[in-house]
Amino acid sequence: TLSKIIANHCFLTLKDKLGIIVSCAMGVISDDVLGIYGVGTRETYRGLGYGTSLLGRLMRWGSSNRARYAYLQVESANFAALRLYEKLGFRKFYSYWYRGQNQHCMHARTRSGA
Repeated sequence: TLSKIIANHCFLTLKDKLGIIVSCAMGVISDDVLGIYGVGTRETYRGLGYGTSLLGRLMRWGSSNRARYAYLQVESANFAALRLYEKLGFRKFYSYWYRGQNQHCMHARTRSGA
């Protein structure tokens, strides 16, 4: 379900058959770059394709709104998220230390950036 789009912002949610929100993410476009924030899927729904579907749709939205690249940040120990992002074409751009944890900034081309 597309919850809300305001100019260069997009907030997406996915619901299960009962209407329960199981996954969400937000995208913000600045110039030709899509920043992806607040990605999350309820624990019991992980591994079922919700995150892949949600982020795929967000990347298509970014591409259709002239974003050539996308980036996101993730904890380096979040292996499930890293696998998902790599499957979608994201690659580690750089690492940094934040609030006592190692983080990665990852980037990918959107379809319009290919």
